[in-house]
Amino acid sequence: MKVEEFWIINWDGLPLFKYSPTRSLRIELIGGFLSAIQSFAKTVIEDERGQYLNTLTIGDHSYNFLTDEVYKLYFILKTSKKVKEKIINLYLQRFQDMFIEEFRKDLVAFDGDITPFESFDKQFVKTYDRLASLDTIKSAVTNEAILSKYKDRVLSNEYSPKQAVIQPIKFLKTMNTKDKIKFFTRILPKAASSILNVRTSFKTLQNNPDTPDKIASEEFIKELEEYAYSLGIGKFGYTKLTPNLVYKDSTILYPNIIVLMLEMDKDIIQTCPSFEAFKMIMNTYKLLNKAANKLADFLREHNFGAQAGPALGGVGNYVVLARNAGLGWTGSHGLLISPEYGPRQRLAILATSIENLPINNDEVNPHSWINDFCNKCGECIRECPGNAIYDDPIIKHTGYTHIDNSKCFPQFYNHYGCTVCIKKCFFSDEEYDYLKQKFFEKK
Repeated sequence: MKVEEFWIINWDGLPLFKYSPTRSLRIELIGGFLSAIQSFAKTVIEDERGQYLNTLTIGDHSYNFLTDEVYKLYFILKTSKKVKEKIINLYLQRFQDMFIEEFRKDLVAFDGDITPFESFDKQFVKTYDRLASLDTIKSAVTNEAILSKYKDRVLSNEYSPKQAVIQPIKFLKTMNTKDKIKFFTRILPKAASSILNVRTSFKTLQNNPDTPDKIASEEFIKELEEYAYSLGIGKFGYTKLTPNLVYKDSTILYPNIIVLMLEMDKDIIQTCPSFEAFKMIMNTYKLLNKAANKLADFLREHNFGAQAGPALGGVGNYVVLARNAGLGWTGSHGLLISPEYGPRQRLAILATSIENLPINNDEVNPHSWINDFCNKCGECIRECPGNAIYDDPIIKHTGYTHIDNSKCFPQFYNHYGCTVCIKKCFFSDEEYDYLKQKFFEKK
């Protein structure tokens, strides 16, 4: 998305910041005008959305407002009126978060001096360039002109879940100085690597063959699996994709899915919540995303179409896909429980043109007994420090969940990724077969 102009003004019309790369503006006049419009809107607008003007359209352009009632600010973005509201709001929210975080103390003590805000210019331009880059990459899987050759692509539908996005930078808010230093030197490089691998998964779609093969030999499937093992993948399975498992407003290019599983370190999990556990988790994301991209390249080299679905910044509900592939069952904590690793794994996928994958066709998942085990156990529910796991499930079109993300995410950000539910899960400590035997003996 192209940002034509951007302003931050207070409710009195005083401009604190402006970005206008193509023309010189008398920002004080514009600030007063836009502030006056909002004052008028608060007088005449009375609906459930509040008393603020959200969008003003003039000709081919739209002026989009985000109002901050705490610091009495308007964040205003000028764009083409063709840009979707969802994308505009993403940019506005990011700019607002960044500005408030940087200048919170200056805003509290504001006396009319706008000099402290001049340093925001470089940070704004850097963030805008990064967002625009990601926006361009993501458009590769939402642009119909590009997608038209993918006849079997699977689009999200009205039952698709929204993606719960993890933002590593939010962990900084509650870290002490020592851990902040460790974050920048030891965690951020891993997070950055994961993000770069997400970008690679989109960029490399252009390398897909125009007429990909659809049938693979048993020898090639075996070769693919051996290559996956050599990259550190611990387990994988095969399944078909349905639209309700694609994240809202996303697209997966092929309905044939390979689910990839990578174990998290058992001993380090027992230290959570801790900086070391957080570091290990981010490293697992990094390794898994890198492996997914290498496997996608391997498929393309053999004339098969492929889309890597990264572990961090994914495109669908990987837990349900893994369950459908027969790799395990969903626990009350919302995570896959597998015989090999319990809940201690991260998941990624490969979507491929190969139509004859050895897909799991079991009518009954052999791990479904875990559902009854979890209903009787409840350890993760009792131990969750954020009270984010409920006894009674929340029914959704993809199945059900016991997790309230509005309670889970604050705990996740404030305590090094938390991970207490994994630590406390009996399947983290005990062998799968032992727990199964004991469960059926008591039953």
